[in-house]
This record gives sequence, structure tokens and C-alpha cells, in this order.
Amino acid sequence: MNPGEDRYIPLLVDLLPELVHESPGASVLLMDLYTELLHVAAAAGKPFMPLGVFVRCMRSLGYPRTRRGSTYVVNNLRWIDADLAAEIASNRAKRTN
Repeated sequence: MNPGEDRYIPLLVDLLPELVHESPGASVLLMDLYTELLHVAAAAGKPFMPLGVFVRCMRSLGYPRTRRGSTYVVNNLRWIDADLAAEIASNRAKRTN
């Protein structure tokens, strides 16, 4: 983690439980989680971090990123709401990067 990035940790600790919970062996696509956190942060009127900062902060919180095929996933997390997970999956097909 780079100097000053630790100030983002409380923001992640605050926002993550609205979207995901710890679930050993599960995984969430990194870009799905990042995109949804952007929405939650914006709705809460909170700033959010660049993707690289997000990845380093998640790693420092104990959620490593690993490659699965051509994408990256965050290990040991599962969406808290099945409907949200389905909505994200359907939106993923519409997203262009």
C-alpha cells in the first residue's frame, strides 16, 4: 500500500458490508465489486478511490485478488443478496470496457 492509501480503509470497511459478506471458498468478480462500490459510495455522498488503490486496500484487508481465466476475482466474498447478484450478472453483458 502506498503512503496515504490507508485513509481509504475505513471507507471500504463501511461500504463493503452493504454488498458482500465473508464466505470462504466463494469469489466475486473484481470489476463487479468495484463498480457496485462506486454506486454505493456515490449514493452515500462519499468519495471513492481509483481501481489500483481499491485493489491494494482490499489486499491489505485480507481479500486477495486472483486471476480466473481472463478476469480477476476477489476471494472469500459472496454477494449478500441473490437478486443483486443476478442484476449485476445481467448488467455485465451490457457493459463495455
